[in-house]
Amino acid sequence: MPEKPGQTGYHDGVIRFVLAFIAAHIVTEYGGQQPWLTRVFSIDYYIEYGSTLAITILDIHIVYWVTLQLDRKFSWLDHPVFRGLLQVAFGLLLPTLITFLLAAGYFRLYGMDILDTNYHLYALPFISSLIALFNVYYLVRYLLREREHYWQMVLQSDRDNSMVAPATMPAPEPGMPLLEKSVFIVHTPTRSFPVATGDIAYFYREEGQVYLRAFAGNKHILSQSLEQIEEQLNKDDFFRVARHMIASRAAVRGYEKDTYGKLSLKLEPTPEYKRSITISQNKAGKFREWLDR
Repeated sequence: MPEKPGQTGYHDGVIRFVLAFIAAHIVTEYGGQQPWLTRVFSIDYYIEYGSTLAITILDIHIVYWVTLQLDRKFSWLDHPVFRGLLQVAFGLLLPTLITFLLAAGYFRLYGMDILDTNYHLYALPFISSLIALFNVYYLVRYLLREREHYWQMVLQSDRDNSMVAPATMPAPEPGMPLLEKSVFIVHTPTRSFPVATGDIAYFYREEGQVYLRAFAGNKHILSQSLEQIEEQLNKDDFFRVARHMIASRAAVRGYEKDTYGKLSLKLEPTPEYKRSITISQNKAGKFREWLDR
């Protein structure tokens, strides 16, 4: 199975160091009064550039490490708002604060108070904007990898799965009425085809992608949302057990009482990403009524 974005690193160590050298040079020259060719022959330039480079490398590494951790726990697709807040807090504000503290220490070595300078008025906001660009760089990389992963999954799904095709589905006899909602039309990014609802175990959403899981074990990536799918299904046969799942009655193998009035649902086949599905307290009563019909 193709690896999901965030499961491995971005493999951009060389790019990070190149960006660090460029950013350190820009910060060093920002607001300078003397031409660079004049400063380059001064030892003070290399001291300033070296300290700025060290701080920049640290900042980029912090952004990289924070991004990796958040990719694994809070994907942009599943938690866009919360992920954005965490990225700003730990990927922007934290390295900006660390930069200020390290710069204050640098000024202290020269017997200066950083608050007596204009560093926090001009240089720090400029550095913070560069840190923000590092975050944007990783967001773009994430979205590109997500798109690549998505299409790899689509192609693999089309190759490996053998869901019921239109030619294999029995045609109704002349004069026989069609059963309402006995067939679900699957829309994948590459094709559309009907599947008997009795062959469907559940629909679920993972990492922003919606899947159909059949009782036979195979699955398909769908281009429909769970809300669109729910409208097409017979409410007697399928139930929205959670925000991320719609389950077939035939897939339910039992449930247990959980804390605070919630239910722990057992399904067959067992979901790959969760061994049990938690039904919220608000849905628990309706689920029991639906199951007892």
